[in-house]
Amino acid sequence: MEAGALIVAAAVTIVVTAALALRAGARLPQSPWAEIALASLFAVLLTQQAMVGAGGGPTVWHAAVSMVAWLAFLAVFPTGRPEPWPVALLLAGAGVPILGQLVWVGLAATASVAFIVAFAVGAGAQVWRYRRRSSVAERQATKWLLLGLIPALGVFLGLGLLSLLPVPGAGLLAHPWYAAAATVAMWAVPVAATVGLIVGERGPVDPLVVAVVAGTGTMLGVAAAYFAGLSRGWTPGWATVAACLAVVPLLVGLRWVGERLAYARGPRGPLSRLSERLAAAATPDEIAAAVAATLQSALGSPSSAVVVDATTAAVAGGGGARTHQHVVVFQGEQVATLEVAPRAGETQVSARDRRTIDTVARLAAPALFGARSALRAAEAAERLTRTREEERARLHADLHDDLGPTLAALGFLASAASTALDSSAATARELLARLETKAQATAGRVRELAYDLR
Repeated sequence: MEAGALIVAAAVTIVVTAALALRAGARLPQSPWAEIALASLFAVLLTQQAMVGAGGGPTVWHAAVSMVAWLAFLAVFPTGRPEPWPVALLLAGAGVPILGQLVWVGLAATASVAFIVAFAVGAGAQVWRYRRRSSVAERQATKWLLLGLIPALGVFLGLGLLSLLPVPGAGLLAHPWYAAAATVAMWAVPVAATVGLIVGERGPVDPLVVAVVAGTGTMLGVAAAYFAGLSRGWTPGWATVAACLAVVPLLVGLRWVGERLAYARGPRGPLSRLSERLAAAATPDEIAAAVAATLQSALGSPSSAVVVDATTAAVAGGGGARTHQHVVVFQGEQVATLEVAPRAGETQVSARDRRTIDTVARLAAPALFGARSALRAAEAAERLTRTREEERARLHADLHDDLGPTLAALGFLASAASTALDSSAATARELLARLETKAQATAGRVRELAYDLR
């Protein structure tokens, strides 16, 4: 078994080192230290596997180099830059007692403690950097690292629980399969990290993280419940019942934890409530607001908006530039545009986010089509009312400013003609002729106004 494991380890190391070298060459002149640290870690693990296969164990030199390789890997993954600098200094400081034990054996205990503390700080720094990544690919690479780290921790915690079993139960740890499980767990971390560096955001890491968190956590929880029952003096049967009762709550709770870890928040809840919110919306503005709020909640976005006919119909959140746009199409017609701002620390939305946005668009398309139709109908009614008001104002102005003075002039001409009949027939005829001309012009103007009202 040791020979076979050594062959597999050597093959994995060669393939991974070649892939890392190709990736580092493709990324030049960017920093290749993440790839170099990973390749070094594989070399250390391969050497350890060879020592075990030869029937021996790791020497003090190998243990020291292995510790330094792990800390260097945590310091520079995945960007190749040691950040933040206080953590980088702490990890470098931990290397002093680790390497010092090679000179003075009395530092062995101090070196072990320093490694454990530095490893925990380095893992915490990975979480800190995950929240501050500047690109989606880097965040996804860190998720791949977690994908290997979580089951590895689960295996070691499980082996620790087995060590608590009473003899002969503790003798199970001497079984070759448990040694194989520990070896696989040790290799899982750098292998997953390598996949993250090479694949980036293209791989299905998010659902895998959810599944691994839920599965690993549930197995450990069930085992802990079983051992807790035995420690309280329960019979194995009752301890098994307790373990079985813990399965469903653990699965539900840990799946929620996994979704929070993978997606910042799970999109399933907001998406499941979208139909209810759309059905309860009574106005086009409420429909647009429900869609915008669902987008923001499902993606954990700082800001999202719904744009209808080049007008922002609703906005959820406030901060962040909404750089991603998704067109909503219904029956072959564009009805709206969804605008989303990437999460804090990201410059673009991930592939998973784009699928979530597409799901929201498909669910909301009929409602947004109806909202757009209602908005257009309301705008048409408003334009009609505004046109009527403008026409009424124009007619009022025409009657007041045009026909009013004209009719008054006709009255003056008629009065003057009536007065002239007693003194001068010629003057009266002239005034009557002017009156007739004016009356004909006024009649023409009235016809024009009547025609404009049609």
